[in-house]
Amino acid sequence: MNRPNPNYQAIYLCENILNHDGEIGLLHLHFPRCFVQFKDDMESYFTDYDFWKESLVYVNWLDPQYKYSQAEKEKVLINMWNFLCTQETEEERRYENG
Repeated sequence: MNRPNPNYQAIYLCENILNHDGEIGLLHLHFPRCFVQFKDDMESYFTDYDFWKESLVYVNWLDPQYKYSQAEKEKVLINMWNFLCTQETEEERRYENG
């Protein structure tokens, strides 16, 4: 039985092709909660973390009443980036294995 990665249990890949065609979202539901939106461009978001972070179209910290440190926010964004890379690797593995 496969067990979910505990680092990624509260991160979701999101799409809304009706209103945001060509963009992808990531939703992080553990605190600090965050939603980010970026262009659906394989060459841009799988190059490296710094390039991905600079190309984010939208970043929304969902609980503005809490004042999270920059280090806490950076940790969340890095975890979201790692999720994105791990998700892509798993999708490729599943596709290759049928």
